[in-house]
Amino acid sequence: MKELFDMSQSHLVNVKAEITKLVNQREQLDKEVQRLTTYLEEGTKTLEKYRSETAENASTTQASLFS
Repeated sequence: MKELFDMSQSHLVNVKAEITKLVNQREQLDKEVQRLTTYLEEGTKTLEKYRSETAENASTTQASLFS
């Protein structure tokens, strides 16, 4: 009976260690998702700004050609 108790206790210690490992992985994944989300948002803003500036320059150039 003592052996069964010891094996069960050892198993539960392993389960606890696995939970801790998974929690740490989740935290790392959350950080990576946040980092990539920020990158995406900044990239989108930069692209929209460039697109807007390009459109303004094109319309200014087009207006001066037809003036």
